[in-house]
Amino acid sequence: MSETPAPAAPQAQHAVNQHGEAQNQEQPTTPEVPAAAPEPGAFIGRSEELNQIDRWVAEWHNWRTICLGGPGGIGKTRLLHELWQRWRSRALTGTKNLRLLELLDFDEAYLRVPQNIRWRIATQLGLASFEPYRTALQDYRRMEEQGGYSSDALNRQREQIETTFVGCFDAVAKQQPLLIGFDTLDAIQQPETRQSLIDLLQELQHVCFIVAGRNAGELSEQLRQRVNQPVEYLELQLLQSTDSVAYVERQKELLHTQFDPELVEKSSFWPRASRFCLIWQPSG
Repeated sequence: MSETPAPAAPQAQHAVNQHGEAQNQEQPTTPEVPAAAPEPGAFIGRSEELNQIDRWVAEWHNWRTICLGGPGGIGKTRLLHELWQRWRSRALTGTKNLRLLELLDFDEAYLRVPQNIRWRIATQLGLASFEPYRTALQDYRRMEEQGGYSSDALNRQREQIETTFVGCFDAVAKQQPLLIGFDTLDAIQQPETRQSLIDLLQELQHVCFIVAGRNAGELSEQLRQRVNQPVEYLELQLLQSTDSVAYVERQKELLHTQFDPELVEKSSFWPRASRFCLIWQPSG
């Protein structure tokens, strides 16, 4: 079932009714208790990259963005989910004063509408903390419906929406720093959505962003030109031979299957391709 866009600027239509009330809005979410920690050795390879990102996250103070790049199938999403599981466990056990939002994946078409990224963040943090932002959105919608407003007036209201969101976010993040992750950056094709994301990343404070995608290196360069705060870039490489063999063996155990050694050997340095071969090879 499709999700109703946020009550917002032109990209999000029909999100409020005639009384200015949000329709079919997302409900605030409560962080889920993570599943049991993976057994030793369940996460194969990428230990160096994992430790480096761990250090970056542990060391940040007011703002940091970490970009994870590399070709498709190299393991960016797998690494991102492993990071989230580890840091969520630390946050819930009190070993780190950090709040994690659920990962935002641009494979979801809803998030490729600029204002919807902010709306999703607001719903995850709790709409009660974003009432001024929701009011600004509803005011803009009423202005559009009533008509008669100049383009300058509409632009000022759009700016008010952005300013109000930043203010609401800042009030929440000052109480507890936030870790926000974006996956599949390369799914964004619209220039306005990409620019909106860049604006969002540089406007918010008390937050560490982790952004994964094939074009994450390009994003890191754009941010470095616009901010004077830490922007890190890590490009994933093919798995080492020993790691790739261990990964294939582990996947074989998890899937309870046999495999064609020649087929897997050709794909073993690419985690996604290895798993694909194990799952889809003929059984007889």
